[in-house]
Amino acid sequence: MNVVRNAWWGQQSEAPAVRGKPGKERPIFFGAFFASRQGALMREVYRRVCGMDVHRDTIVVCVLPAVGKADSVIRKTYGTFRNELIRMRVWLKQLDVTEIAMESTGLYWRPEWNVLEEQGFQLLLVNPAQVKALAGRKSDGRDGQRIAEYLQDGRLDASFVPAPEVRQMRALLRHRVALIEQRNPVHNQIRDLFETANVKLSSVVSDLLGVSGRRIIEAMIAGQESAEILSWRVRGKLRKKAKVVKESLKGYFQDFHRTMLAALYRQYQFLTPEMTWFEQQIAQRWSRTGHRSRCSLRFPEWTGSSPGICWRNWGSM
Repeated sequence: MNVVRNAWWGQQSEAPAVRGKPGKERPIFFGAFFASRQGALMREVYRRVCGMDVHRDTIVVCVLPAVGKADSVIRKTYGTFRNELIRMRVWLKQLDVTEIAMESTGLYWRPEWNVLEEQGFQLLLVNPAQVKALAGRKSDGRDGQRIAEYLQDGRLDASFVPAPEVRQMRALLRHRVALIEQRNPVHNQIRDLFETANVKLSSVVSDLLGVSGRRIIEAMIAGQESAEILSWRVRGKLRKKAKVVKESLKGYFQDFHRTMLAALYRQYQFLTPEMTWFEQQIAQRWSRTGHRSRCSLRFPEWTGSSPGICWRNWGSM
C-alpha cells in the first residue's frame, strides 16, 4: 500500500524486487515465438502450379508464376516419348513447381503420370468436364492455362488414382475377366451347335464341357458317329444314365457340325489353359506384393481362406 500511495502522490520510490523472470522479457519471448511461426507459415505458403493439356503425341505444359510473384506465364510443348517426358520433369523441377493437374483424357495421361509420380510433385487427375472451355475459345495453350488457374484457385476435384501395384493388379484381374468373357460365348456356341444338330447332350449332363462332355466331343470330332459307342465314354455318376445319354446323342450330326465343333473346341482349349496360367500369375503376384495381408485387414472374414479367394473377391469389387 505504501508503494501505491507514494506512486500516486508523485513521490519516487523503488518498486520491490519481483521474483522469477522479469516481466519485460515476456513480450520478447512471445514476439520471437510468433516470428518463428510466421516464418514457418511463409515457407508453407509457397506454391507454383502447372496445368497440362494431354494428347496422344504431344502435351502442352503451362506453368503459372509462384503465388505472390509477378512473373509471366510459361508455356511449353513436349512430345510423349519417354526421353521427352523426362526432359519435361527436369524442367518442372528447375521451375520449383509444386502442384500439377492434368485431364483424364482416355489413357493418354498414364505415361505422364508414371514419369511424374513419386518425384516430389502433388499430382491431380481431374475430370475434363470441370475444365471444359467455352464454345469457340478452345486451344491447347488456353486449356493448359485454364487447368493451372483452376488448380491455383482450388476449383478442381482430384480423381482417385491408386498406387502402382494396385493399378497393375487391377489390369491383371480385368484381363482375367476378359478371358472368361471370351470363353463363355464359345461354351454357348458349342451348346447351340448341338441343339441345331438335335443332340440333346446338354439336357443330360450338368456341364457340357466337363470330363464326360469333353470325352464325347473329342470322339465326335475324331469321326465317331455311333451313339452307343459315344455313350461309353461317360465317367462318374453319368454311367448310371448311359441309356439316357445314348438317346440324347441320336441326332442329325453332319460333317458341317463336326467342322464347326472342331473349330469351337480348339478355341475353348486355347482359352482354358490360358486363363489357368493367368490366374497362377495373379496368385503369385498377390502373395509377392503382400495384398493378402492388407486384404485380411480390410476384410477379416476372408482371413484363413484359400490363397485364391481373396484376390478373386477383391477383383470383383
